[in-house]
Amino acid sequence: MKNFDYDKRLAELGIVLPTPPKAYFSYVPAIISGNQLYISGNSVLRMESFATRESWARV
Repeated sequence: MKNFDYDKRLAELGIVLPTPPKAYFSYVPAIISGNQLYISGNSVLRMESFATRESWARV
């Protein structure tokens, strides 16, 4: 895969991105409470692989 310089390409196009705002909260991808795992802000790339034993074996 070719290395791509995003900053250079944006500058070539004259695009200036604003500084992102400071986060108001602490975000965590998952929290364990008792014997339950709560997941937030995650998505799957391929829905057919979401519920397979192989994908959950890695959790």
